[in-house]
Amino acid sequence: MKLPQRNTIQFWLLAMLPAGILFSRVLLSCCLIGFITLACVHRELPAQFRRLLKDRLLAGTTLLFFIPLISGLWSEDMQTWSGLLRIKLPLLLLPLSFAGSFRITPKQHRILSLFFIGAVLAGSIQTIVIYAGGVINDVNEAYLRSKVMFTPMYDDHVRFSWMVSLAALLAVWLGMDRWKEQRWISIGSFLTAAWLVIFLHLLAARTGILSLYIMLLVAGIYTVLRVRKPVISLAVIFLAAALPVIAYQTMPSFRNRMRVSVFEYDYFKHLDYLPGSNDAVRMISIRAGWELMQSKPLTGSGFGDVKSDAYTWYGRQYPQMLESDKKIPGSEWVVYGAGAGWPGLILFGAILLLPFFCNTRLPWVWWSFHLTAAMSLLIDVGLEIQIGVALYVFVYGWWRAWLLSKNNPSLQAV
Repeated sequence: MKLPQRNTIQFWLLAMLPAGILFSRVLLSCCLIGFITLACVHRELPAQFRRLLKDRLLAGTTLLFFIPLISGLWSEDMQTWSGLLRIKLPLLLLPLSFAGSFRITPKQHRILSLFFIGAVLAGSIQTIVIYAGGVINDVNEAYLRSKVMFTPMYDDHVRFSWMVSLAALLAVWLGMDRWKEQRWISIGSFLTAAWLVIFLHLLAARTGILSLYIMLLVAGIYTVLRVRKPVISLAVIFLAAALPVIAYQTMPSFRNRMRVSVFEYDYFKHLDYLPGSNDAVRMISIRAGWELMQSKPLTGSGFGDVKSDAYTWYGRQYPQMLESDKKIPGSEWVVYGAGAGWPGLILFGAILLLPFFCNTRLPWVWWSFHLTAAMSLLIDVGLEIQIGVALYVFVYGWWRAWLLSKNNPSLQAV
């Protein structure tokens, strides 16, 4: 297959990925397999490997696969270990694919952005329709029991809310980029961003809300230090201060979510077990992972044994804990430490820090993605499930091609 034709097919496979991530595992798998096959099955694969090794970002991302792989040398539960490797395989194959001849033009990037925003917008509308079609008061009351309204991604509100925040960021960028040339697209993009911000507070998933405020913080600092537009900076600061107050006063779901967080704070702080809680159980699981790492600081338990060793720890420290509350450590950072010791934790942190040492166009967009990714992985285990791995590496590879590739001229360096 000729290179231009192959690039075109790869582009449309990427364009369909957001819909696959949100609504269909079959579509997601087909898009990933098709993209990787077109990118890697050709005669220039050795040269592609060399480009991968020379690219510190892509090569660093593959280490997120190789760390669990190497831990198989001291893992006892090989079935669990091999299952985790299958889930993490895109961490190896997608960076290799993005190291190939595939390129994204500025026009294609705008199209990809529209597909991404459109898929997320459809997901948010689906969520609201289900919310409004049910007993709203019952759904709001469920927030007092650490439950949230139904979402796409097979009800994975953590990753969905992060995806919503990324879509809002893209919508703001698209509105700024098209303002002089296509005003109607800009207006539609800004209105979409506004809706997604409102939706994030209505959904009240903390990963998405924290991601949003990190993005506002980055935008505020960037406008002060680089753009030097105090009016914009003041507007961003005012928005960041006003949004939670307005949401608390007007949205029962957000208000109930905050009440639960306040109620669980003492349990969270003192690591006391509260059956069915969210924050307290998560912190206990993180403590379990931390102590597993401390018990084997050089190697960890091995990724195949993290879950079983954590369950053994729960049995000793919290014998009253319900089986449904027993989970792997609730932080990806700690999972890598528990699975591969201090070397695993340090390498994981270094890999997440690498992007901040790159010269990039639109630094506020690039930094926002990586800061929110690091935050999300600090309080959740997004790289232990297929959808989380696919979302992270897809956006990482796409935005790297957009903002760092020398073959892609600046779209608008604001």
